[in-house]
Amino acid sequence: MSEALRSHRKPIRLDNVVRARLKTWPQRPPGASASAGASWLRARPSEGEPIAQPYLKVPGSDRMRTIPDGLWLHFGGTPEDPYADILCIEACSTFQNLLDKRSRFAPSTTSLLAFCPLPWLLAPIQRGEKRRAGA
Repeated sequence: MSEALRSHRKPIRLDNVVRARLKTWPQRPPGASASAGASWLRARPSEGEPIAQPYLKVPGSDRMRTIPDGLWLHFGGTPEDPYADILCIEACSTFQNLLDKRSRFAPSTTSLLAFCPLPWLLAPIQRGEKRRAGA
């Protein structure tokens, strides 16, 4: 292909490539094992038009939201002691971007809260599939 044709192409954004690949992943991330009484849910990227999606934030703050390219939530535990594990995936095309994202998710900085809007929790898991109680 000639250099003239390459220079007129729009550059492909890494974020878009990563999100497209993540959309092919199932509700439970590849390699994650199933555990009794626990459920994996893919929060990002969403299918179709996102209306209300989960995001991460610093507890008590309404400004510092983090919306990763890929976000899976693992709900488990018991009614007396529930928990949610978070798996985040970020596309980083530059070293500076990597350092910025790394500092957001570093466990030594502060805790992060996964905020799940009620419409997202009540929506079908995938097209044609109904949410199960406790999922």
